[in-house]
Amino acid sequence: MQFQNVPNRKSFRLRPLLLGLCETVISLVQVQQRFENLKKRKDTGGFTEQDFDERIWKQQQEEEERKRQRREKKKEKKKERAAEEEPEMDPDVAAMMGFGGFRTSKK
Repeated sequence: MQFQNVPNRKSFRLRPLLLGLCETVISLVQVQQRFENLKKRKDTGGFTEQDFDERIWKQQQEEEERKRQRREKKKEKKKERAAEEEPEMDPDVAAMMGFGGFRTSKK
């Protein structure tokens, strides 16, 4: 048995190109226009030194804000821990024992 007449996948894909049956023909003018459009896009996206400075300033501001929020969260957690650790003592029992707590009496 011979498989010479059975085409492989590559030849199926390339056959229209080889036979010149492709409908899309690109001219030199179209290619040149395409290059010009790409150059225009590239030129308009340039950064100035002022833009760069503004971006740096914004990033610094955002970083400072994150740091401030982090500090506030730490303070809140400390307050919560302190409130949890502080034993709640009945004022009547404390007065009966002769003290109001373990804190100093200085004001």
